[in-house]
Amino acid sequence: MIKSQIAERIIISDENLNWQESIQLASQQLIDEGAISPQYVEDMILNVEKNGSYIVLVPYIALPHARSNGNVFKTSISCLKLTNPVMFPDEQPVSVFFVLATNDDSHLDILGDFADVLSEKEKVEQLKEAKTKQDILAVFN
Repeated sequence: MIKSQIAERIIISDENLNWQESIQLASQQLIDEGAISPQYVEDMILNVEKNGSYIVLVPYIALPHARSNGNVFKTSISCLKLTNPVMFPDEQPVSVFFVLATNDDSHLDILGDFADVLSEKEKVEQLKEAKTKQDILAVFN
């Protein structure tokens, strides 16, 4: 499910960003598609400011998300791979962002898929070292 969701929504960037700008960039295509509102992006950023770096699932990989609160119009996922990792609060480096937007229970299946991938060290390393969209998609085969 993840592969089909992100296939057309992967951004590779060598910009020097902070974590807030990274979440915004990772979310922009979902805004452009009408899947989420800009408020959803603000909510994701506020969650980190309020609750810390809980979205950093394993070193270098984050899963920004928030409650829908009417700001998610279609379940979707996007991916941002940064050449230059950003530092989150608590000094946690992140170079791969998967923005998760759901307005129903479908996120449970998606989270299960992420858990399967992130439980394998080799796949985490492949994501961390990915240089192309194809490198990222190959992790989800």
